[in-house]
Formats: sequence, C-alpha cells, structure tokens
Amino acid sequence: MDEIEEVITEIVRGCKEKKVPCSQLLAAFVARTILESDSVEFALEKDLTDGDVNKVINLSIERLLERDSPSLETIRMQVAFDSSHVASDKALADSRSAALAKKREVSVQQQTPIVSPLIHSTLLV
Repeated sequence: MDEIEEVITEIVRGCKEKKVPCSQLLAAFVARTILESDSVEFALEKDLTDGDVNKVINLSIERLLERDSPSLETIRMQVAFDSSHVASDKALADSRSAALAKKREVSVQQQTPIVSPLIHSTLLV
C-alpha cells in the first residue's frame, strides 16, 4: 500500500512542478487508467518493476499535462463528482449522528421530570 501512495505522491509532485493542479484522487484515477489501458505491459498477474513504476508515473504526469483533452476532462469531472458525493455522504452521516444525539438528549430530558415527581410522591405516602 505504501508503494501506491508513493506513486500517487510522485504524480502529484510532478504535476505541481509543472504548475498543474492535481489532487491525490485524480492522480490515483489517472494512474489506474494507465495501468488498465495496457494489459500486456502492466499485467495484473505480475509485479511491477521499478522501471514499470517510473513509466506509470511519467505516463500519468504526461496525461495530466495534456491540454484540450476531452477524455482527461471527463476523468476530472468523474473525480469531482466522486469527491463531492463522498463529501455529501459524510456530511449527511454527520448530520444524522448529530440529530440522533440531540433526540437522545431531549428524550432523557423529557423523562427526568417524570421520574422525579414519582419518587417524591412515593416518599410522602
């Protein structure tokens, strides 16, 4: 897993040096498309050599530096959509958790006054 992170970091660094913005998610997505586009050179059943890794990094950087590329723009839109979807899912989950916590708190507060008068009335009898 560390090797994958290193590849992604190198792609992001290479793009940054060329003044092209690139997120880690976009770098990973492009690297994956490079690996999947050439199943002969980057076969799934064999380990990647250092040369293969460098080739993936360089091809990914070249791909991300392309201008007026409809396929690259499609990838960028897909990554943006996926990122916003993940962010909205997380925000929704956080909102639900907060609402549930508030509901529990209100429920406990509503139950407390009921118990207290019952205790006092049984003590008086």
